[in-house]
Amino acid sequence: MDKQQKKAYKKAKRKAVRPFSILTVISGLLSVVVLPVFLVLSMFDNTVAAFVGGTFWNLKNSDASAQYFTGDFASPEEMIDYGLEICRQVEAEGAALLLNKDGALPLEEGSAVSCFSTSSVNLVYGGTGSGNIDASTADTLRTALEKSGFSVNPTLWEFYSEGPGAEHQRPAGSMIATASAQVFEAPWSVYTDEVKNSVAQYGDAAIVVLSRIGGEGADLDYSTTNYLALDQNEKDMLANVTRMKQEGAINKVVVLINSANALQVDFLQDASYDIDACLWIGDVGISGINAVAQILAGQVNPSGRLVDTYCYDNYSAPAMANFTPITYGGYTEGLIPAHASTYMIYQEGIYVGYKYYETRYFDKVMNQGNAGDYTYSQTVQYPFGYGLSYTTFAWSDFTMSQMDAQGNIEVKVTVTNTGAVAGRDVVQLYLNAPYTEYDKANYVEKSAVSLVGFEKTGEIAPGQSETVTITVNRRDFISYDDVKAKTYILEAGDYLLTAAPNAHAACNNVLAFNGVANDGLFGTPSADFVGKWTYSYTENGGVDNQTYATSLNGTEITNQFDHASYDELTPRDQYLTRQDWVGTFPKTHGNQDSQRKSGFSERNGFTWEVEVSDEIRDALQSKGVGASGNPMTEEEAAQQAGKYSQKGDLELIDFRGRDFDEVEAEGGWDALIDQMDVKELESIIRNGGYQTLASSSIGKPRAIDFDGPSGLNEGGVTHEPYSITYPCAVNLANSWDRENSYLHGYYVGEDALAADG
Repeated sequence: MDKQQKKAYKKAKRKAVRPFSILTVISGLLSVVVLPVFLVLSMFDNTVAAFVGGTFWNLKNSDASAQYFTGDFASPEEMIDYGLEICRQVEAEGAALLLNKDGALPLEEGSAVSCFSTSSVNLVYGGTGSGNIDASTADTLRTALEKSGFSVNPTLWEFYSEGPGAEHQRPAGSMIATASAQVFEAPWSVYTDEVKNSVAQYGDAAIVVLSRIGGEGADLDYSTTNYLALDQNEKDMLANVTRMKQEGAINKVVVLINSANALQVDFLQDASYDIDACLWIGDVGISGINAVAQILAGQVNPSGRLVDTYCYDNYSAPAMANFTPITYGGYTEGLIPAHASTYMIYQEGIYVGYKYYETRYFDKVMNQGNAGDYTYSQTVQYPFGYGLSYTTFAWSDFTMSQMDAQGNIEVKVTVTNTGAVAGRDVVQLYLNAPYTEYDKANYVEKSAVSLVGFEKTGEIAPGQSETVTITVNRRDFISYDDVKAKTYILEAGDYLLTAAPNAHAACNNVLAFNGVANDGLFGTPSADFVGKWTYSYTENGGVDNQTYATSLNGTEITNQFDHASYDELTPRDQYLTRQDWVGTFPKTHGNQDSQRKSGFSERNGFTWEVEVSDEIRDALQSKGVGASGNPMTEEEAAQQAGKYSQKGDLELIDFRGRDFDEVEAEGGWDALIDQMDVKELESIIRNGGYQTLASSSIGKPRAIDFDGPSGLNEGGVTHEPYSITYPCAVNLANSWDRENSYLHGYYVGEDALAADG
């Protein structure tokens, strides 16, 4: 073959091989992508199926007609109607009226209103992550208001929904929150004259909506701004709304707080914003906004009570000093594992929320505990348990029974509606426990008042009364001693129970009982609503560390993680204590000298680092059974290992309706599990996200178990026409009505039956 032929041959070969070379590269790239996907699918196939609607490992019942559980509704449509009503009810009873100057609410029938803020057309119906909901079938604020008889400014609404204001709307919700959550509000400069001039025709009230998102995935940003305070655009909007009111274009300004998180509402008392009323509405779910409109119209009387303390400055909370994780100094990949590079400091101890604000106030008034420069009225704007009504109530006839043989005490209070409209009230019961020298020596911290019971009245007509009964048990009086007894203790002394409308009123009742002057805020202090129970215990210096050292099922109660507590990071005597508020108030630990960028929300954008000893570094690097802290050896664990793939004809359905402990005593659970293959058990555990897999060896069907707090709203697990999504858990808690929580769970169960998942 001559040179020319060789050259032609090589050229033809390259031309023929090139496509295969390219294909090889593409195949390699695909392998890099596809093989890990197949690996993940092989390991977590059923977890993936839970989200994409697959049918891996389905187990069919041989009896096609079997119905072990049936729904209570004739059709999904009927069930949805009931679900929508409970959603509306939760909002109606959970919305908390915080401010109502001169009876600004309810608005007059048929009022013409203007809805302000981009959030007014883009409400927060649910949280992020598993709390995210599909609100496509929900009413908007406008349609809800119109259904309650109001007329809504269409020009302003379209400005936010379609016009220049729409460019500043909050993006749609996502599965996971981000730490950089920001406020989205239209700057006043984009409001046109046409929009501003339209307000006068709809000026009976300006309804201003302030929304904040919240959910799993990240902490809210406080590195460059306070996300839970007004941003500048919101301040400008409120200032201009106030100016319109002063000029006569607006009669009333009503604020709706559309946030499950506790917004910093200091602006409500700011004289430069002439706000008449404020209603906390939380995350409203699929039909809750209709209840909000009904409250504004006076068709519903709000009866919600706060389950958070609302402050003038959210940074006043002790936990804010070390809100984000501390990074171990000298951290590098390999020296300390990436998953163990940070440490959370909980130096605030039990003093979170009202247990801090009320206890420090109590000690300040009692002139004890080095409470320092602390003024309650300048710190707390609305206390835990606070909420107004369109009517007024009077309480009387407080009685407290003797403790019975089971340790129960009954407290009764008569509630009378002294106003002009029907309404519901909440009687809250708080405990004041003795704070002793033993407590101080062993750092047993006790709140000045602790909620131990509550009861919500039914709807009481004007002039009518209802007597509520609250039962508490002596077990509600115990405290945990992690230093000396290392278990629950009950100390000798006087225990006071007081009925009050909120935590601060409870504090003042206790002070009044002790003959101490107080600030008289948020209720009229009265010793008449305080009862006393005395525990006479003379052994062990008056400290009962035996009665509650064992759980109700016989398990010893004691410290379990002493091995994981390192005094060099958080010395026990430096936790916040009421014997020295000023001296032990948390300070930010560590430094930012490394200038290493933070993945969290530190104010300067750099992570705080704290130097640690070799002992801690060694502990963080350790692996295996020895590092687990489990006192059981590998040999002991092997002796307790089960048997697998045993012959038997037991099925899970055989134990339906049986008492768990009874089956356990018979060895039934072990016998059932012994029939399973070890790989089958491993797969069930490995694929345990959002479900438990089917098991053919024991006839167990696959069960889907999503963790969303608002109902069946994700992963394709729903039914036609749709599943109900409910107001968030804070709304439920704000209703102070156990029946609402029960009904929430009941209807989610009905949804699950209808979904046939």
